[in-house]
Amino acid sequence: MNKQEARDALVTRLKADLEVVSESQRQTQEGLTHEDNKQEGDKDMRSTEASYLARGLAERVEQLHEEIGALSTLDIKGGRERAGAGALVTVEDEDEKQQAYLLTPHSGGARAEVKGMTVTLVTTKSPMGRALLGKEEGDDVEFVTPRGTRYVTIIEIA
Repeated sequence: MNKQEARDALVTRLKADLEVVSESQRQTQEGLTHEDNKQEGDKDMRSTEASYLARGLAERVEQLHEEIGALSTLDIKGGRERAGAGALVTVEDEDEKQQAYLLTPHSGGARAEVKGMTVTLVTTKSPMGRALLGKEEGDDVEFVTPRGTRYVTIIEIA
């Protein structure tokens, strides 16, 4: 897999997420003005709760737009000797399972399948991203996650 394929797959995934969240936000906005959401008393919180949901979805839509823009313009050119923003880092864990990570200074968490391998968008601010920064092929990397300490070996940096 190359970096362009990985980035394109992740952008496609984020755009699909954007469509779903945008539709949910649109429906929630429409629901705010629906007759069933009118308050029936001073303790009725339906409209307030719906407005909180609509605001949260609108913020997520904006965040996804920003993530798509940042990822689309991320400099992924050229080979790299060390892991940094824009690098596609393939690692192998203790069970010899390989996983690819595209390092980015913004956002993270999106996943996509590329040629049978999962590629994950990882922010350089995350525990894993910080652990990978500056490392080279062959380096062993240790980082702490909510599920405990993980150990991986870098097998390729593109």
